[in-house]
Amino acid sequence: MAMKSDQVDILIVDDRPDKLLALEAILAPLNENVVTATSGGQALRLLLKRDFAVLLLDVQMPEIDGFQTAELIRQNERTKNLPILFVSAFEPTNEKLEKVYALGAVDYIPTPGSPEALRAKVAVFVDLYRKNRVLQKLLHETSSKTAQLHEFCYAVAHDLRAPLRSISGFAEVLKKDYAGVLDGEGMNYLSRIVRSSYRLDRLIEDLLSYCSVEQVDPCPDEVNLASTIAASLKHLEPQIKQKQAEISVRYPLPTIRSNKAALEHVFLNLLSNALKFSREDAPLHINIYGEERNKKVRVWIEDNGIGIDPRFHQRIFGVFVKLQNDVTDPSTGVGLAIVSKTIERLGGTRGLESDLNKGSRFWIELPKEPSEPPAPSVNPHASTVSE
Repeated sequence: MAMKSDQVDILIVDDRPDKLLALEAILAPLNENVVTATSGGQALRLLLKRDFAVLLLDVQMPEIDGFQTAELIRQNERTKNLPILFVSAFEPTNEKLEKVYALGAVDYIPTPGSPEALRAKVAVFVDLYRKNRVLQKLLHETSSKTAQLHEFCYAVAHDLRAPLRSISGFAEVLKKDYAGVLDGEGMNYLSRIVRSSYRLDRLIEDLLSYCSVEQVDPCPDEVNLASTIAASLKHLEPQIKQKQAEISVRYPLPTIRSNKAALEHVFLNLLSNALKFSREDAPLHINIYGEERNKKVRVWIEDNGIGIDPRFHQRIFGVFVKLQNDVTDPSTGVGLAIVSKTIERLGGTRGLESDLNKGSRFWIELPKEPSEPPAPSVNPHASTVSE
C-alpha cells in the first residue's frame, strides 16, 4: 500500500499485545501512522513528545488504568483537547459511562464490536486533525503577514508625516512672517493648506490607531470604570470648556477585568464624538452611567446633540463613514470604527440608540471577566454615507 506524505499519528494504548495487533489491523486501511503503548505511563510519555490525532484507550490496565490516564491527559495543557476513544470490554453501566464522558472522552466503543464503525470514527478525527493542522498553518501565515503589514504601515506613516509636518510648519511661518505681503486670497489659500495638513496628520494617526487594535491585549487587569472615564474627561477638558458642556456621571460605576488603556481610548472617542456633534440651539448635556446585566456590564454615553438617522446606526461604526448633515463634520471618520473594533477585541458589543435632532445614546457592553478574543473580522460597511 502506498504511503501518504502527510500521515498523522494515532495512539493505541492497551496492556494486551493481541488487542494491540487487532486494533492495528482494523486501522491499517486508513494508511496512517499507528503508534502503540502498553501502559498509561508509556502513553503519557509519548504524548509529551509528539502530537496525535486521536487516542484509543483501554480502561482495564495495571498501575494506571484508562480512567486515570484520561484524567492526567486532561490536566495537561498540551494534551487537554486530545480526542479520546475508550475501546474496552468493560460492562457499560450508567455509572461507568458517566465517568467516561465526565473525563472528556468523545465516545466509548465496546469490544468486540464492528471494525468498520471503529475505523469510521477514527477516520473522522484524523480528518479533523488534518484540517485543523492546515488551519493552524494558515493562521500562522496570516499572523506573520499581519505583523509585516503593521510594520509597513508604521514605516509609511512615519515617511508621510515627516514631509507633512514640514509643509504645515513652513505654512505657519508664511502666515506669521509674510501676512503683510499676501493679499486676502493668498492668506485664505495658506490657511487652507495649514488646516488640510493638520487634518491629514490626524487621519494618519487615527488609521495607525485603528490598525493597532489587533495588537490590543485583552489583559485581565482590574479596571475601575469611574477612574477610566475621569481620565478621558480630563483629557477633553479644553473641548468641554469650549462647548460649555455639562457632564453628568452617575455613580457608582462597576469594576471589570479588561484592558484599561484600550477602554480609556474607547471613552475618549465616544465623548469626543458627543462634543463634536452638539446642537447650536441648545446647551450640550452628556450623561454617563453604567448597569450590570448578568455577567456583563453596559456603559451608556448619551447626549442631546444632532442625533443620527436610524438607517445609519450600524454603518456609522465603519471606517471612513461620515454623515454629511447641517454641521461641518470635523472628524476623520475613524473614531467610531476604533471603538467598534476595540470592543470586539475585548470580547464585548456596542450599539446606538438615536434619531435626528433627538440626541444619541451610545453603549458598550463588556463581560465582567475576560474571555478569548474573537477572530478578526472584516467590516463590510467601510463607505461614506450621505443624507
